[in-house]
Amino acid sequence: MTQAVAQQSKELAERFCEQDLVTLLVGPNEQRFVVHGSHLKSSSAFFTAALKKEWLEGQERSIKLPEEDPRIFVRYIDFIYSRPLFEG
Repeated sequence: MTQAVAQQSKELAERFCEQDLVTLLVGPNEQRFVVHGSHLKSSSAFFTAALKKEWLEGQERSIKLPEEDPRIFVRYIDFIYSRPLFEG
């Protein structure tokens, strides 16, 4: 296995490990979404900041988004999971 393939395999395993999961509570009724943090962070500066260990959200791996509409948010989740895992 080449070094590049080994590195991609390692990154892929890290992206999909259970410890990377984040719970998002969306909308006034707190509809629950469980999403990989690596996908959130790669798609948004907000999620990158919110998931830092110095913030409660980053420590608990849970973020409340009461102002967002779950029907629209599910489209965002679909978008971030449909992007290529590796670029270049």
